[in-house]
Amino acid sequence: MKLKNENKRIIGIEKYDAKIIISGDVLEVYFYDETLKRKIVEEVEGIETQEKEEKEPSLPDENYKRSLQSAKRAQKKMERLINANIGCWKQKEKFITLTFSEYKTREQVLKCFDRFKRRLKRAVHDEFEYIAVIERGTKGTKRLHMHCIFFNLPYVKNSVFRKIWKYGNVKINAVKNHEDLAGYVTKYIEKTLTDGNYIPKGKRFYTTSQDLKKPIEYIMNALDAVIAVKEYEEMYPDRMSLIDHCCDFLHTGPIRYIKVAEPKQAYIPKKKNKNEN
Repeated sequence: MKLKNENKRIIGIEKYDAKIIISGDVLEVYFYDETLKRKIVEEVEGIETQEKEEKEPSLPDENYKRSLQSAKRAQKKMERLINANIGCWKQKEKFITLTFSEYKTREQVLKCFDRFKRRLKRAVHDEFEYIAVIERGTKGTKRLHMHCIFFNLPYVKNSVFRKIWKYGNVKINAVKNHEDLAGYVTKYIEKTLTDGNYIPKGKRFYTTSQDLKKPIEYIMNALDAVIAVKEYEEMYPDRMSLIDHCCDFLHTGPIRYIKVAEPKQAYIPKKKNKNEN
């Protein structure tokens, strides 16, 4: 049986009632009350893929609202990608906020970032990876800004970085600890995505480099998942279960969700009071 994408076909069905996702130091486990099924797909060689017709670009629409569930799912996907890359590169991660001195649309923001990325590569003479998330202002402003994490990026002075960016302000922080970094970067995603004024329907709110490490997903039976969690905890005795709760999803029914990770904290500098030196 072939899929809509003509260069793939279904070769079987696999059943499972547990799923494990490993994103760097974070282990997530889903136990399902009901047995689920997933298609096994393989690539079919020798078939030309039909070119897709170009669609007119979507425009911001104040009447369009993404569902909260959709926004949460996008937020979780981004958190996993960030966690999968923390601590995996030669250089320390850099958490950087890029702002714009004037209003720009999502498309303009991405074009500015693309030009900036090329200038930065020429300046450091080295390859680096990145995750850049578009977010709206927190104080009612319509101006978008970007929270970025750079992996394997050499040290760059703030003044030099600002000249390379040149569209607004730059705030650079080297990441010393990591637990809340993904949560901090994605903190305002929900508000940004559920408001059609900022990110048009069907458009991404982030951009990433191609060579990032990806979260690893396994599906299995519940017994194998229990054994895997025990082996993980024995291998890393200093780690703790951060979350263990039951919930009910529309498409999968009741599940038990466990999240295990090493306790860490992200280094986010606090603003100084005016009276402090």
